[in-house]
Amino acid sequence: MQNGAPPETRLNRILDYFTMFGFALKYGNSLSSIASLYYLAQLKRGLVYRNLSRYAPEKIRLIAFRAGAGRLWKIQVRDNGQDAPMLVEFFRNDRLAGLRELNWKPKVIYDLGANIGIASLSLAALCPEARIYGFEPMPANYEICSQNYLNLNKAQAFNCAVGASSGTMGFEVTDDPRGGHLAGNSSPKSAKKIEVAVWSVADLVDVKGLTPPDFLKVDVEGAELDVLHGLGNYAKGIRQMHIETHSTALRDKCADWLAHNGFQIEEEFRYTADLGALWAGRAGHLRG
Repeated sequence: MQNGAPPETRLNRILDYFTMFGFALKYGNSLSSIASLYYLAQLKRGLVYRNLSRYAPEKIRLIAFRAGAGRLWKIQVRDNGQDAPMLVEFFRNDRLAGLRELNWKPKVIYDLGANIGIASLSLAALCPEARIYGFEPMPANYEICSQNYLNLNKAQAFNCAVGASSGTMGFEVTDDPRGGHLAGNSSPKSAKKIEVAVWSVADLVDVKGLTPPDFLKVDVEGAELDVLHGLGNYAKGIRQMHIETHSTALRDKCADWLAHNGFQIEEEFRYTADLGALWAGRAGHLRG
């Protein structure tokens, strides 16, 4: 806590520490998992900020996580300042809470840009009967994602990107553990380029034999429109989408595609000047 911070800011920080401790108590299954969850998701950020600690992203932490309804998940996160806070984002802040408002339940969910699988876990908690397919091109993320998917009975993770067409493409990896992006978008000079498999949703169904989705969660770091173009005729079977858009221009292009393909934008979020999200659904399948 900075001594020069306004009183209301200091109070908010104190309240946040207490709120986060309540989150750890709710979801941690033991004293050690409560302590790990609280430390990694809240306390360590302040310590690192004050140069009292450092992140150790090479270390994998295992958290026994109570997901409700008698479910106990063993969730792997890295000590990198971002993995554990994602648990807060999806389970405390309800990033995908709009699913609760649906007047129907998804049967098949595609998580495009699954990262380490935290969003997929929250989707499974909200829709326990759904089959979930997750797609993550970064090998380091996929390795942990595949382990976290072991908590789910009806889920499978794939080490690939999803785009407009199938094949292989260059993928630019940065130091940000949230992920990289397909080559072609602007990137820092420090980005490392790897080759990754890319599949369109249409080919995932027609070639790989996956069940077509009726719900899409899309977070693909700038390739949102490519994903939509790769849906083919299977766009007609999708009832709802949650799409994170990584630029204003992409937001507008995605909105145009949605309108031309029978979707209605029900809600829009703006996180930063460039980053936002769209909830979109078809008539008859809108949120209640």
